[in-house]
Amino acid sequence: MATQTTNYNLTKPAGDDLAQISVLNGNFDIIDGQMKQNADKAQQAYDKADGKQDPITVDDVPTSGSTNPVQSGGVYQALEGKQDELTAGTNITIDGNNEISSQHYDVATLADTASAVTIGSGSQVTMVDSVTRDAEGHVTKINTKTATFPTIDSALDDTSTHLVQNGVVSAAIRDLRQLTGFDTDDVVGVCIDFENKTFTRLANAVGLSAGDDFDQFTPFGGRRRCNLSDAGAVNKYYGDTGYAEDGSQGQVMVWQPKFYYKVVPLKMVKNTDTTGAKGYKLRKANYFISGSPHVGFKLHPAFIKPDGTERDGYFIGAYEACIYDVSASTYIMDDSQVMDNANDKLSSIAGNRPVSGLTQDFTRVKAEQMAQNRGSKWHGMYTQIAMAEFLLMFVEGAGNLQTVFGQGVTGITDNSSYNCASHTGSTAGFGNKSGVASSTNDYTGTAQTAANKVAFSYRGCENEWGNIWKFVYGMNIWGNGTMGGGEPYVCDNPANFAESQNSGNYVGAGFTVANADGWIKAFAYPDSGKEAFDWMLMPNEVGGGADSNLPIGDYFYKTANLNGYRIALLGACWTDGLRAGLSWGLDVGVGRRYRSLSARLVFAD
Repeated sequence: MATQTTNYNLTKPAGDDLAQISVLNGNFDIIDGQMKQNADKAQQAYDKADGKQDPITVDDVPTSGSTNPVQSGGVYQALEGKQDELTAGTNITIDGNNEISSQHYDVATLADTASAVTIGSGSQVTMVDSVTRDAEGHVTKINTKTATFPTIDSALDDTSTHLVQNGVVSAAIRDLRQLTGFDTDDVVGVCIDFENKTFTRLANAVGLSAGDDFDQFTPFGGRRRCNLSDAGAVNKYYGDTGYAEDGSQGQVMVWQPKFYYKVVPLKMVKNTDTTGAKGYKLRKANYFISGSPHVGFKLHPAFIKPDGTERDGYFIGAYEACIYDVSASTYIMDDSQVMDNANDKLSSIAGNRPVSGLTQDFTRVKAEQMAQNRGSKWHGMYTQIAMAEFLLMFVEGAGNLQTVFGQGVTGITDNSSYNCASHTGSTAGFGNKSGVASSTNDYTGTAQTAANKVAFSYRGCENEWGNIWKFVYGMNIWGNGTMGGGEPYVCDNPANFAESQNSGNYVGAGFTVANADGWIKAFAYPDSGKEAFDWMLMPNEVGGGADSNLPIGDYFYKTANLNGYRIALLGACWTDGLRAGLSWGLDVGVGRRYRSLSARLVFAD
C-alpha cells in the first residue's frame, strides 16, 4: 500500500503496487512547485541581506549527500529516465514507445470475481482469476489464469474437430435445403423409419393431411379420371357432360402427371443373409416428390420413354381389368371363362368382376397380349408405373396405407370354387378424390358394408390393393440358389417384355429380396453403381407381426433360395386382411394362372 513522505507528501508506491505515470508526474509537480518556492525565498533573503550573506548554492541535478536545493528540471530529468527500467509483467504492457498501457485497479473496490475477455480464435489470454485478501480485507495477491480460446473454422471441414462459424453453418444448411428441395414450394416428402416404426412428413408436406391438402401439388391434384380412346385421346374428363364409366366413351382411366423424385438413405446395413445376397437393408430413408426438376432430383422412370425422352404422364386403369369380347361386341362382366386372347381386349370399366384365370389361361403374357390388342401403347400394369403409384401414396399418406386410405376388399370369406373378387365401380362417385365406398357388391352380388369388405379409391384408382392380385409385368425374379428370394431383373421397354429373362433388355436391380415370408421390416437398396433402381419399393428383411413391423405393416411372399424364375404380383386379394397394401407375391411360377390373379390396364405413349 502506498505511503506519503513526511515533508512534501510525495507518494511512495509499495513494492507490490502497479506503476503509474500519473503518480510520478504528481511527485514531479510537487517537487517543482516546492523548488520554485525555495528559490523565490532564497532570492528574497538574498535581496534583504544586500550581499551580507553568501549566495545559496543550487545544484543542477540531484546529487547524493548534497544539502543544496536542486533545480526542478534536473529532478524531472533524473526521474524521467528511470521509466525505461520498467519491465513487462502480469497486467503490465510496455509498448514500443515505453508507454505503460496496463489498467490500475482500485484495490479497495476490486471484486473477488474472475474477469471476462473477448479474444480471437485459437489465442491464449492471461486473465484475473481471483484475488487474495488479508484479515483486514486488503488485496495481498492477484491470482491469474491462462486459457486458450477455441479454434473456430471459417469453413466446413469433414476432418476438423473445431467449432465452426455460425454463419458458415447457416449458409450450408441453406444450401442443403435448396439441394433437397426444402426451400422449394412444390416439394413434399416423407421419412420412413422402420426401426422406430414412424412416418414423418418433410418439406412442404409438414402439417398437411392426406386428401385436399395435397391438391395444390400437381403430382397429386393433377390426377384426373377420364375416358380414353384406343388411340390414346381423352374423350371426356370426370365431370364433363357425357362422361361415362361403362366403356361407351372409352376406357375409364386415371391421368397421372409426371413427377420427379429423390431418395435419401439415412440408415442401411449390408445384406449378408445368404452367400449370394446383394444390396443393403434400408432401415431409414427420406422420399421426396416434386412436380418440377430440382438439383438432386430425378425424373421417375414411369415417365421415361424407351428412347430416353420424357413423357408428360401415364394413364392407369381406374378399375381392375375385365375383358371386352370382340366377337360378341360386349364387355364380359361376370368373369365367364371365355376369353380369346388373340382378339379380345383388356379393359377398365365399372360394374364388372375382374378377369381371372379360374379355368381359362389368363396368364401375365396373355394379359399383356390382350392389352396390346387395343394398340401398341396399351399394356398390363408394369413395374415403373406400379412403383410410381405406391410412392405417391406413401408420400401423401405418411402412414400405414390401409389405415390412411382404406383396408380394401380384404375380408371376404374364401370359396375355392370361385374367383371371389367383388364387383368394381362402388367408388365411382369419388371421381378424382380418394375415398372408401359405403357399400360394395361382393362376388355373389350381395352388398357388403364392413370396412374390410368395401372398395377404396386412391385419387381415382380403385383397389390399388386387395380384392384380387394384379400382375406386374416388366420384372422377372431370378436366383441361383444362393441369392435368397432372388434378384429382380427389370426391363424399361414394354416392347421387349418377356418371361424368364435376366439379360439383354432385363437388368439386375442390384439387390436381392428377403428369403422368407413375413411382414416388411426394411426396403432393399441397391449396391453401388445400381442407384438407378432406388425407386423400387421391395423388401429384403421381414419378420414379426403386422403391428410390430409398422410403419409399412404389409406382407411379403417369396420362394426361399430361389433357383430359377418367378413372376411378380402386387396388392394381395379378397381374403388377405392386413397383409394387403404394398404386398408382393414373388412365389408364383412363370406361366401361372389362378382364380385370384388378375391385371390392370395402363396406357403410356
